Amino acid sequence: MLQLYILLLFISSTFAHPPVERIEVIRPDHLEGVPLERDGTLNKEFRKEVVFGQNEPSSNSNKPENIEKMIREMFKKADKDLNQKITREELKAQIIENTNKHLEDGKKEAGESFQEVDSDGDGLVTWNEYLKKFIIEKGLVDKKHANEHNEHTFDGDTRRMVDEEKQSFAEADSNDDGLDTIEWLGFQHPEFSRTMLKDMAEDIMRTLDDNRDGILSKAEFAKEPLGEPIDPEMDVAYKKQREREFDTEIDVDKDGYATLEELLNYVNPKNERHAVQEVTEIMDIADTNKDGELSLAEMLNNAQALADSGFVKARNRLHDDL
Repeated sequence: MLQLYILLLFISSTFAHPPVERIEVIRPDHLEGVPLERDGTLNKEFRKEVVFGQNEPSSNSNKPENIEKMIREMFKKADKDLNQKITREELKAQIIENTNKHLEDGKKEAGESFQEVDSDGDGLVTWNEYLKKFIIEKGLVDKKHANEHNEHTFDGDTRRMVDEEKQSFAEADSNDDGLDTIEWLGFQHPEFSRTMLKDMAEDIMRTLDDNRDGILSKAEFAKEPLGEPIDPEMDVAYKKQREREFDTEIDVDKDGYATLEELLNYVNPKNERHAVQEVTEIMDIADTNKDGELSLAEMLNNAQALADSGFVKARNRLHDDL
C-alpha cells in the first residue's frame, strides 16, 4: 500500500505534563480510515488516508507538487522488494498498513483525551466530567461558567444535541459506572469496538431509512443531504457517487438493498474489502500497460486521477455528529 506521510508536528505528552496544544475530548466527527462519516456522508479524504497515508485533511494536499510528493513517498514505502514496481499484493499490504496506522493514531489520541477529561483521576470518566468539557468545546458556555450548567439548563436544539450525546455516552458505558479506558476508546473511536461500530451503523440506518423498513434502498442511501443545494451539478455528482458506492461497496449480495450487517461491514475499517476495492480502482486508473504492476512513472502520469477519486470530489459539507 502506498504510504505517504505529510509532515506533521507531533507534540510529545506524558500524564504528568499535558501537551501545550489543547486536547479535544469530544467525539471527532471525522474518523480517519473509515469510509463514512458519523452522519452517513462519504469520507472525502478516504482515498488519501488509506492509500497515501495522509493523516490530516489539508487544502494544500490537492496541489500538483504535493500530490507528486505523496506518490513518490508512497511508492517507496510500498515497493518492498525494491524492483521499481508495485504489485497488487504490495499495494494491498500498504493500504492495510496505512489503515492500521490511522487506528493506532486514534488510540493514542483517545488515551490523551481520557487523561484530560478524567478530572478526579479515578480512572473513570463520568457523564458530568464529560459534559463539562463537551459544552465548553461546543462553544455553549465559556470555561469560567461551565460549572453553572448541566443538561437541564439548555433549550431546544442544544438540549437535543446534549441528549443525543448523553445517549451515545450511555451506550458506551456498559456497566453504568462511567467510562473506563476501553469504553472511552470505543466512545471516541467506534472503529475499535464492534458494539460501537454497530451503534454507528444503526445511527446511519435511522438517518437514511426513510420508510423505516430496516433496510436501505439505493435511492435512500443516495438521497440529497438535508440543506439547500449549493450547486446543481455538484448535487448530481454527489448522487452518482453515492449510487456507485452503494453498488460496488455496500450491497454485497446485489439485491438492491443494504441490510444493517452490510452497512456494518462497510463502515468497519478493518474489512479487507476496502483494500481490495482500492487496489482494483487504482490499477484501472494507473496500470496503463496492463501488466498487473505499477511503475512510478505510471502513477505520476495519472497523479491527478489518483487523487481525484469520488471520495475527494464529494461535496465539502460540515459533518455534524449524530
